[in-house]
Amino acid sequence: MFLEKEVLRGRARALIPADPKIYAHLPYVIELDDEVVRTRDNGLMISLEVTGIDGITSGSSAITALRAGFAHLLDTLDERFSFYLHRMMRPTIAQLKPIHGQSFAADIDRAWDTELQRRNLQESVLILTVVRRQVAPLAVPLFGKAAAKVWGEDTDRRLEELREVVSILETGLGVKSHRLKISDGSLIGFYASLLTGELRAKSRSPFGIIAEDASDAAIRFGKGQFTVEEGADTPRVGAVLYVKSYTTS
Repeated sequence: MFLEKEVLRGRARALIPADPKIYAHLPYVIELDDEVVRTRDNGLMISLEVTGIDGITSGSSAITALRAGFAHLLDTLDERFSFYLHRMMRPTIAQLKPIHGQSFAADIDRAWDTELQRRNLQESVLILTVVRRQVAPLAVPLFGKAAAKVWGEDTDRRLEELREVVSILETGLGVKSHRLKISDGSLIGFYASLLTGELRAKSRSPFGIIAEDASDAAIRFGKGQFTVEEGADTPRVGAVLYVKSYTTS
């Protein structure tokens, strides 16, 4: 009794391209300046790379104080603001001072440097994104000039609120941070890394929307796995896992 439905489903599946347009599903649209990006649902967001205390080497009191400060900040905000935290990995360089010459120490140093390069060292990067959402639909007049005025005033107001919250995060939590920027490739590179898993700088093209710049990788889905291909780099394979529940203790 379901044969006809299955046939139609098969015909529809044949029309789906092998490489779907990923950028159509990404929220990034256009930049307002070097740090702020507008999303498809008219949200405004800023991303920061957070450095400072280390969860492994820092004392429990410092970590507890940071957790309490961040929780207090969240309690003072309402549904207009959203926070997204990503832990990424990127290549790092040991930056050790080399030992030159033909001595035994120089031979050991060169061998050690070769081994470090072979291991492809990675460093952990914590990136916090703050979004000032458009909670209620904006009542925009029909006429062009009036609509542009209302649109601009709403953007300016929400942008000021976003910058205020980000400033509190930068100065009130006792951690170091710097804002990701389009000009140095760090912001577009971060967006692209959410698809590819490789955190590296990426430039903004003069045409198109930001989502297109962040989605130039091809992703092919197979049975229980997917393949990511990006230019001349070696393809990477990942698995899709379902986690039913998380342990709480």
